[in-house]
Amino acid sequence: MIENIFRNSGKDYNDLGRYEDCLNVTDFHYILASVPRAFPIPMSIGLCIPNVCKASDFDTYKPFLVSGLNKIIPYVFEGIKGFDLKL
Repeated sequence: MIENIFRNSGKDYNDLGRYEDCLNVTDFHYILASVPRAFPIPMSIGLCIPNVCKASDFDTYKPFLVSGLNKIIPYVFEGIKGFDLKL
């Protein structure tokens, strides 16, 4: 199960993952998680998750996900013009 999630989900910002491959895995479906206005550029990531998981399940984990993202965002966007977290 974990290998399908990892193999077919995106691994970086705006990485949509492997949509077709995800749909071909039994009992899995694809969702697109997006943060349209939180950063200078919209961010999305494709997730291949088991059918028992729904997009609404991520709302429960949102505080933990946001905390984790806030820790790595400076490294992801380091050196990109117009993105300065020191302001």
